[in-house]
Amino acid sequence: MQKLDVRLAACAAYLQQGKTVADVGCDHGKLTAYLAQNGFSVIGTDINEKPLEKARQTCLSAGCMDKVSLRQGDGLDTLAPMETQQIVIAGVSAETILHILDSASWVRTKGIRLVLCPATKLPLLRKELCSRGFELLDETPILAAGRCYSVLCVEYTGIVTQPDGEFCLIGKSASKPYSKQLWADTAIKLEKQLRGLVGTPQEPEVRRLLQWLKDLSLTKRGNTMCQVQAILEYMQSWADEQLAESWDNVGLLVDAGKSVEKILVALDITKEVVEEAEQKGCQLVVSHHPVIFKPLKTLNSSQPSFLLVQKGISAICMHTNLDAAKGGVNDVLAKLLGLQNVQPFAELGRIGTIQPMSAMEFAEQCKTKLQTPVMLADAGKEISSVALVGGSGGDFFKEAALAGADCLLTGEASHHHGLDALEMGLSVVVAGHFATEFPVVKEMQKRLSDTFSDIEVIVSEKSKAPFALID
Repeated sequence: MQKLDVRLAACAAYLQQGKTVADVGCDHGKLTAYLAQNGFSVIGTDINEKPLEKARQTCLSAGCMDKVSLRQGDGLDTLAPMETQQIVIAGVSAETILHILDSASWVRTKGIRLVLCPATKLPLLRKELCSRGFELLDETPILAAGRCYSVLCVEYTGIVTQPDGEFCLIGKSASKPYSKQLWADTAIKLEKQLRGLVGTPQEPEVRRLLQWLKDLSLTKRGNTMCQVQAILEYMQSWADEQLAESWDNVGLLVDAGKSVEKILVALDITKEVVEEAEQKGCQLVVSHHPVIFKPLKTLNSSQPSFLLVQKGISAICMHTNLDAAKGGVNDVLAKLLGLQNVQPFAELGRIGTIQPMSAMEFAEQCKTKLQTPVMLADAGKEISSVALVGGSGGDFFKEAALAGADCLLTGEASHHHGLDALEMGLSVVVAGHFATEFPVVKEMQKRLSDTFSDIEVIVSEKSKAPFALID
């Protein structure tokens, strides 16, 4: 089954079975393929041939070309009037959406459903749709790639309205997940607009609306707790589950069904971490390592997964998808160690350059910056290119050597990994599984705190390496 990002998933949720869908600007064809796989008849359009060919390949791979018609053209120009009853337009400006709709008068027919996700000027789109006789039925604020958007569900009624400024600013986003983030983004844009209106007749009204929007954010603060699903969607927007290895288990692994006021972030979810979460009043633990990895054959009261359910605490776990994600485990590790010109390596890892130094000097640098003892297999040559894989990455030594690295930094490597790497002229620094992955926990805290400003996010004090060094 074709997977969708949160933006396209929100669009799909508004579509009704049994009615043809036009996916305008279908790009890589992911939404087109997903809808076809789920029983929709779909017309995918794009103005350019290259994305249309990518959409064709996506649909062929998904085995659904028999339910898809792909057409090259501008907007709705390739469709006959009333050929479709549902239209999706996402990822373009409000002006482009309005141009597409204005160029096809037949969309102003009762019963036509529009699902729209503008990249810019959301308040303008709300206003202009109402003035054209469309009604905003609902909307879903979402967070994708660190930005807030809103997916609008609109139908034509023929009733022309002139909405007030308040409606244009927030539409039907109140009390929805991410509404406060959406309003904050809107306020920032309104402030920029206001700077260009100083001394004009429009200034007082824009200033009033800006203050109203800020006051609204304050009055809503704390009235609705965040749902686990909203936090999951944010984590998925950062570390798409499609990046996870096939053997992995990631996502919302324990859903206790409670709203969230406080989050504990950790590398592992152990019995001690669950107890800490309970003591500190957390309703959710977000971790790197999965609390449920292999299928459970038995369950007892000492297992973390049992304790989470017992104590009503949910768990979101992002493992190999967070290893591979931009800004994830290995990017954080690369930044901490000062790597430059960083590029993806072997899907999960990263490779980059450092100022030339000996293997021993680099190992000492790792020891200092990661605050952990390290082991070194020294191939006896200068290090200027480093491949790194946080956690258990010793088996990537061949890929590291073939990629031109002088050294592989990882958390775990076997005796034979070291011997084989040395034969290939590759040095290996082993800095411990915990030490090479724990830095991402602080990154999780920062990102979650920045995104969910009303939720307290704390780093676990009980999430520790299982081994202690004996001098």
